Amino acid sequence: MKTSRHLVFVIFVLTLFFAVPLFAVPIEKDAKTLFEQKCGSCHSIDKVTSKNKTEKAWLSTVQRMKKKGAAVNDEEVKDIVGYLAKNYGKK
Repeated sequence: MKTSRHLVFVIFVLTLFFAVPLFAVPIEKDAKTLFEQKCGSCHSIDKVTSKNKTEKAWLSTVQRMKKKGAAVNDEEVKDIVGYLAKNYGKK
């Protein structure tokens, strides 16, 4: 009886170990997808990615786009700005 409980526990742990990475999506990919969907719905992605700005400047740009009607909430603004600053920030 003890052995079967241990076996069930081991199977459970292994299932979690292998299943969780299948459903986990890297945050970076989510932010990139969010950026492409939200920003790309109004203008070319190349227009944005050709720029290099500080995080503060990206925040200003994204907030300006939000005021112009970009359908992004505050959490999405944070994710998009983080993505842009990391990948298209001033070096």
